[in-house]
Amino acid sequence: MTPPLPLPVAAAGPPDPALVALRDVHRALAELRRGTPVLLRGQGQALVLAAAETVGAQGLSEIARLALGPAVLLLAPARAEALLPTALRPISPEPVALAL
Repeated sequence: MTPPLPLPVAAAGPPDPALVALRDVHRALAELRRGTPVLLRGQGQALVLAAAETVGAQGLSEIARLALGPAVLLLAPARAEALLPTALRPISPEPVALAL
């Protein structure tokens, strides 16, 4: 039997920022799917995200209590079309934000 080949070792140096950012996005999506709220930070601002399917009334209350601004529900255009009455459906392909 032939012994396994050694795995290639990455060159030493700082990690690629684009790769680190992509890993952070994947981690955030996994947390949202598990029902864990995610904090996004950038350019001096922060945004708390929670999956509507998993956050529940208590989670929304906690987020609203800690927030500096009003909570909104963001919907993808396809979901907005399926959920919203015809008068509220988006006209553009942009996400829809509804005040809660």
